[in-house]
Amino acid sequence: MPGVEVTEEGANRISFQVLIDPAAFHLESLLDKTSTFSSRLLEDAVKSVMSWNFPLAREVIERSGEALRHYRLTIRQVALASINKTIAKEVGVGSCQECVTFALMARDLSRLVYHCSQIARHVLSLEGKRKVNGVILDLVAELSKLAYNMQKDAVQSFLKKDTKLSVKVLRKMSNVREKEKGLWKEVMAKIKDIDTAITIGLIGRDLRRIAGYSVAIADDGMNRILTPTSCLGSQK
Repeated sequence: MPGVEVTEEGANRISFQVLIDPAAFHLESLLDKTSTFSSRLLEDAVKSVMSWNFPLAREVIERSGEALRHYRLTIRQVALASINKTIAKEVGVGSCQECVTFALMARDLSRLVYHCSQIARHVLSLEGKRKVNGVILDLVAELSKLAYNMQKDAVQSFLKKDTKLSVKVLRKMSNVREKEKGLWKEVMAKIKDIDTAITIGLIGRDLRRIAGYSVAIADDGMNRILTPTSCLGSQK
C-alpha cells in the first residue's frame, strides 16, 4: 500500500507506520484516477486482442497491479473517514452512508480492473494460435466499445450525482447481452479450433462482466443520491 512501511516485525507480530497525510487524497479524485486507469487498461487489453499483440497483453497484466494499490489506498481513506469527522470532511465524505457507497464504488472499480487483466490473460493463452477472422474481432470491438462507454458514464453518474446518466447505463445492459450472444454464435460457426473458440468466448464474457460492474457503479451512484444521510462518528 502506498505510504505504508513496516516498523517492527516478529514471528507473530507486525507493526506498520502510515507516512501519508490522509487529507492529501480526496476520495472522488482517487476514484476518478482509478477509473481512468481502468479505462486505459480496457482499451489496451482489447487492442491486444484486435492486433494479436502478446507483449501488450503482458503489459496490461503488469499495470493492473498499480490499480490494485489505488484500490487499497481508497479503502484506507474510507476506513479513516468512517471513524474521524475531520478526515471525512477533508477527503469529501459527508455521511456514514456515503462512506459505504465510496467503499462499494472502489470495490466495483477493482473488479473492472480484474476483468481487464483477465482479458489480457486470455490473449496470452492464444499465443501460437492462428488469428481469428475480422468479423469476430469486429464483434469483440463492438462489445468492448459498449462496455467502455458504460463504465465512463457510470463513473460520471457517481461523481456528478447524475441519476439520468445512471439510468442510461442501466438500460444498456440488455444490449450487452445481445452482443455477447451474437459473438458466441459467430465463434461457434467460424472458429474450428476449440481452445481458440472458448478463449474468445471468455473474452466476451469478461467484457459483459465489465458492463455488469458498470451497472453496479451506476447503482452505487443512485444510492449515493437517494439514500438518506446521517452523521459520522465522533471526531478524534
